[in-house]
Amino acid sequence: MLKEAVAKSIELWEWLAKTGSDDKYVWFNSKGIYGFSIPIAGCYLCLHFNGCNNDCPLHYCCFDDAPFNKWINGKTKRTRRKYAQQVVDQLKAWQEKHGH
Repeated sequence: MLKEAVAKSIELWEWLAKTGSDDKYVWFNSKGIYGFSIPIAGCYLCLHFNGCNNDCPLHYCCFDDAPFNKWINGKTKRTRRKYAQQVVDQLKAWQEKHGH
């Protein structure tokens, strides 16, 4: 369900924004989620939409100017925190707009 995928994604990205981590899998492992139980690309939205597409709340997250792409290429915790928070903001704005 999309509502659940967005909520789980917010939880993950809030942790990334707080820690500045460059590894989503640390969060999954801290939740007892390992191996094949981790969604594709470490992303509940990619799992829901079967990859990147315009219907996803993060739209085409792998584009160069997307906050996700800037997070993944961030060299410092400060930079990763900044862009992870932008992902959180984008997801929360989508939630508000769609009443989720």
